[in-house]
Amino acid sequence: MIVDPPAHHIDAPEQLRTPPHSDEAEYSVLGGLLIDSTAFARISDSLTAADFYSHTHRTIFTAITALIGAGKPVDVITVFDELGDTAAACGGLSYLNQVAQSVPSPANIVRYAEIVAERATLRSIIAAADVASSRAFKNEPPAELLGDLKLEFARLHEQRSLSTMVRPRTLDLRDLAAQKAPARQWFVRDWLADGPTLFAAAGGVGKTLLAQQAATCGALGRGFVGEIEQPFRSLIWACEDDAEELWRRQEAISAQLEVELDAPADNLVIQSRRGVDSVLMAPAYGALKRTPIFDELRHQVNDLRIDVLWLDNVAHLFGGDENVRGQVTAFINSMAGLVSGRQFAVVLLAHTARQAGSEFAGSAAWENAVRMRWYLGTKLPDQKGDDGEDEAADARFLCKRKANYSSRDYVRFSMRDGVLVPDQVQVGGVAGQVSQLDEKRAEELVVAGFKSLKAMGISATDGKNSPDYLPKQMAAKGLGCGYSSSELARAMNRLMGRGHFIRGPVGHYSNRNPKQGLVLQSEEMA
Repeated sequence: MIVDPPAHHIDAPEQLRTPPHSDEAEYSVLGGLLIDSTAFARISDSLTAADFYSHTHRTIFTAITALIGAGKPVDVITVFDELGDTAAACGGLSYLNQVAQSVPSPANIVRYAEIVAERATLRSIIAAADVASSRAFKNEPPAELLGDLKLEFARLHEQRSLSTMVRPRTLDLRDLAAQKAPARQWFVRDWLADGPTLFAAAGGVGKTLLAQQAATCGALGRGFVGEIEQPFRSLIWACEDDAEELWRRQEAISAQLEVELDAPADNLVIQSRRGVDSVLMAPAYGALKRTPIFDELRHQVNDLRIDVLWLDNVAHLFGGDENVRGQVTAFINSMAGLVSGRQFAVVLLAHTARQAGSEFAGSAAWENAVRMRWYLGTKLPDQKGDDGEDEAADARFLCKRKANYSSRDYVRFSMRDGVLVPDQVQVGGVAGQVSQLDEKRAEELVVAGFKSLKAMGISATDGKNSPDYLPKQMAAKGLGCGYSSSELARAMNRLMGRGHFIRGPVGHYSNRNPKQGLVLQSEEMA
């Protein structure tokens, strides 16, 4: 139970409204610092003593910051000693003990500090409005009054924006020498970690669907393209799909995962913003500035304790010039700064440019400023298809094209019942070296297809100009299981390279000349 701080009586009419404040949040900030003073580093840039409404809390916070600044330990006794003659007015040792014992953990101290700072900002707005009201009653010139009021509110807005920015941290190597750096935390093993990720694809390929699938698997703690050690909470801002479409898509995803529609509800928030202004940053007075919608998003992310934010898509959110590096970098850095003091990832969905082979649109800063870049396409980005050869219509490739903390990789998907299903990866299990599994499956299909053709009386060959070219015959007879001819050809060539297939006599032509074709040397691939 929260105990009220010692009263400071102020004679005032009862009808006066109490200014905005939160005794609970102020109490929790102080309690968190008394438990673990290292938490101060997470709130020091967003909170000052002046932000506390209670004089008692303001005095205690000042004492705590003084101890931290002097490099001294912080606990009930040291704070009581630091308070000196003001200790009794602050409730003494009894009140400090109550504060320290009532807060179980400083884990949420960042949010508590934000609440305290937000209430302080509201009080500042009320104060500015009161001054303006008094001046208006004195019949001061409206133009002058409006100008001063605009400047004051602009100052408050800028002050609030700066207080919520992530601040630089300097490594104290002497202090860190006795410790070990924490292990990197992954939301999706080798695919999604802390920080911004760019996810680009051409229109209509399925990136929004894939993002919704990934968020659903994360909410359930189910492996998708990589291992998910523990469930994470996602927020999806969908700027191009209406609520009904998102609902239909979620039904298909839930059916494929064999769960009820509301199974991921605790960890998944999907918001349709179709037709809603969603610009987070836009040029103003020659610089890229945050809009009020940025603050709306930041509050939503922190209030809901979101771990992974999926923004679909960049064209609706970024009001700057995608070809100006400085604006792009500022935007991506601002997205990374939505949350501080805990692990947080943001996935920026974007379109590719119109030219062939494009993997994203705009300046190279889109790739340089993110830690990870995904690309979704109907074929591998480095693959050059053979002339006249069609790729499998339902195949998709999710490619990890930039990976600061892991190796490049890709996962092949097939569209089934309105959902992208990863090949050879159990949706409810752990994904391994998915590209190797994909290649292995293709090789198994080639061997099985070769045997099926042989049973039909067709002697397959590796000659591309032959009517019996193995990949072409497999595609024609429906034996490719969604793999394109070029994928089957690469699998065939790998098998030949390992000696599973060799060229040899497979019969005779009508003129009795020997006919050469593929001969299966090993049955181990069967």
